[in-house]
Amino acid sequence: MDYIYNAIKDANQISLRLDVYIVNEESRLAELKDYAERLTQLQDEFVDNKDGWAGNPVSVYQFTKAYTDEWDETFTAYQENNQTEALEDIQNLKKAYMPGTEDMDGVTDGFARLLNTYKISASEIANGTVKGIYTGEITAFECNNIAQDFHKREFTQLALDWYDVAIAKVRKEASGIVPTSCHNGTCPVWSENVAEVSIKNIEASRSIAVELLEKQKRNFTIDLQALADGYNQEEELQESIKEEIMDMHHDGQIKYYGRELVRNLHTKQSYEQLCRGAVEDKLKDPSLVCTYTNNDNHPLLVIQPAKMEILSWSPYIVIYHDILSDSEASTLQNLTIDHLERAQGIPSKPTSDDEGMVMDSRISRYHYVEDDEPIVVRMNKRIEAITTLKSVTPSAEILQVGNYGMGGQYEPHFDWFGKEQVDVLTEYKANRIATMLFYLSDVQAGGATVFPLIDVHIPVKKGAAAFWLNLDDELEGVQNTLHAGCPVLFGSKWIANKWIHTYNQNVQCFKQSSNENNNTSKTVE
Repeated sequence: MDYIYNAIKDANQISLRLDVYIVNEESRLAELKDYAERLTQLQDEFVDNKDGWAGNPVSVYQFTKAYTDEWDETFTAYQENNQTEALEDIQNLKKAYMPGTEDMDGVTDGFARLLNTYKISASEIANGTVKGIYTGEITAFECNNIAQDFHKREFTQLALDWYDVAIAKVRKEASGIVPTSCHNGTCPVWSENVAEVSIKNIEASRSIAVELLEKQKRNFTIDLQALADGYNQEEELQESIKEEIMDMHHDGQIKYYGRELVRNLHTKQSYEQLCRGAVEDKLKDPSLVCTYTNNDNHPLLVIQPAKMEILSWSPYIVIYHDILSDSEASTLQNLTIDHLERAQGIPSKPTSDDEGMVMDSRISRYHYVEDDEPIVVRMNKRIEAITTLKSVTPSAEILQVGNYGMGGQYEPHFDWFGKEQVDVLTEYKANRIATMLFYLSDVQAGGATVFPLIDVHIPVKKGAAAFWLNLDDELEGVQNTLHAGCPVLFGSKWIANKWIHTYNQNVQCFKQSSNENNNTSKTVE
């Protein structure tokens, strides 16, 4: 019978350990349940307001965060102790269909781009209203997450701003003033001790960020001075330019630097001002008008002439209003939405093997639609009627449909090719004489097309199309056609690009001078 007594003693230990295990499992399950409720809440918010939710940068950040860092913190830790087939299936589904680490980095970079370009403060977003649009107040916990993500991506000044807001939010929530999103129990209950510990932890992270920012400034000053010394051979780098660069770096807008940045500093500033709609007041040229055009009674335009708004004569830039119907815009979106890929840029010195490369300067997704697609057949006929330029291959490129989501942009660039690009990249060694840019959607804010060297700002307007000439009378690239797609602040921007080449065209060469009416033409083979 002795073994019974010994077994009972061991059984007592087993029972105690089972109790501890059950408590731990219940705690882990409770965390997993809270996380599942968080995902359900995000899904419900999306169902209630699909377009508004998906176009809201705060919602996009929260969703991506939930399925990346928060997933790793809760689900993965639980799965290590519970390797069941069901959990493995969930993990596999997540890997296949949900955002990953690269997506989280991209969302963080896009968020930083929006804050810098549109000069949005951390407190604006934290309090839930940005540029008059309600985005939903966010919690101290989320503010701290954003600060840490900016810190990790070395947007250090932005990180400091968000750490400050997070500390203020902890104090506010601890006093009983909480966002409405906390009313469902998703936010921590702040006792005085918990609040103070949280504040100390945030302040510790903030101190590390301050040290990093000082280190960045020192390194930047050294590199900037070396850059300035290099300029002495050909031009003087003004002290004011140095100060401007340092200010931009201090604001978290510069993560890299070099000769090109200094040369294009004012272009960058003009680009961002235009994106914000800060266009300098100038005397309006009376020849820049809104008019109708039937292009010498072209059969497609006799009954319904094109509505044309002239924005610039030199270079020639116009907007054609209501050139696409809503149904045509929707058709193009539906044809491409399941096939979109990350857009690529063209290197300045390409080789015959180059098919483009992914660049941070171009954040969008795209797909090509062939010339024989019925909707494209109609669009090409419309383009040719309005412009007299052939718009099917090989005289033009295939229609490119693109989508720009949160923070999506295309930084200042030219559509025309340099000589090395023409020789290597185009079959007929033909350059892009013109661009027709169709807008397939509206956006709530941001996303404008801007020409920073001539202060032209074209807002996104569904059904409209911007048209401009990229080459001058001698078929050389026009510098003032430098243009950009501003970051999308709210909404989802859909466009379609038709790049028209010089090959086999009877080109109407609009003179880039004050005498706009004396047009000439030449045939390019």
